[in-house]
Amino acid sequence: MRRAALIGTALALGCIGGCDRGPNELAAPLALEISSPGIAAGVLGKAYTCAGRGISPELRWGAPPDGTRTLALAVTDLDAPFGYDFVHWVVYDIPASDRELPAGFAAPRPAPGGIERGRNDDGHDGYFPPCPPGGASHRYDFVLYALNTVVHAPGLSKAKLFAAIRGHVLAKGELIGRGSR
Repeated sequence: MRRAALIGTALALGCIGGCDRGPNELAAPLALEISSPGIAAGVLGKAYTCAGRGISPELRWGAPPDGTRTLALAVTDLDAPFGYDFVHWVVYDIPASDRELPAGFAAPRPAPGGIERGRNDDGHDGYFPPCPPGGASHRYDFVLYALNTVVHAPGLSKAKLFAAIRGHVLAKGELIGRGSR
């Protein structure tokens, strides 16, 4: 118990000034379909958590609305015990013509098509696998945004990405998967 409390405190302190404590969502119609074979019946598969391979799940989506130039993805733990939604994954500048991110997606630098990896709340670029404390089950919110702009800035946090795309979101899609260790 004491170790878990110390880890939580350390993570919370390490996120001061960097973690997303602002508004969780950007206003936009929920008009973009998003799905994943790795999230069955609302449950995130073990392979996509710290108890498994810790890879990102495959994500698929339908055609975005007219005027979409790029897409952006943000994944947060809605049940994080730190007083804010812990950010697990940020990906943006996904070409509007793309319809999926494969399982285990890790955009190299520079990525094909200009895709950018953002910074998660663990302080790294890329996917940080869910690993809720004490075997608890948490909700992981995968939100895909259709944008009428291109960001062109590497390594943004979710908060900085949201600042850059505010006013440019045409539509969004949401998928929630419950996951545990």
